Amino acid sequence: MVKDCKTYGLADPNWKEDGDHLVLEFPGLGIGEGVSEDVNDIVIDGVSEGVNGVLSKLITLISATPGMNAKQLAIAIGRGHSTVERYLKLLRENMLIEFRGAPKDGGYFILDK
Repeated sequence: MVKDCKTYGLADPNWKEDGDHLVLEFPGLGIGEGVSEDVNDIVIDGVSEGVNGVLSKLITLISATPGMNAKQLAIAIGRGHSTVERYLKLLRENMLIEFRGAPKDGGYFILDK
C-alpha cells in the first residue's frame, strides 16, 4: 500500500489505534475530500488479493491433507489461529469445506459439489 501511495504521489498512510479498531488515514487529501477512488480501489484490491491468497492456500491444504484442524492449518500456512478460524468460517459459509468429528479431535474436509 505504501508503494502504491508513492506511485500515485501520495504521502505515506498513517495507521492509528482508535479505541478497539484501527484507522487508516491518507494525509494530504484535504478535509472532506475523502479517499480518491483510485486509492480506494488499490487498497481494496490489495486486501482482496491477500485474503484470496490465504483462502486459496487453505483450500489447497485441506484438499491435500483432509482432516487437519484449525491449529494445524494455522501453523502450516504461518498465520494466527484466530485469523485462520475467520477464513475457515468464510469457507464453511460458502459451502466449500465442512468440519467433521468432535470439536477436540475433528478436522476440515472439502465438500463435494
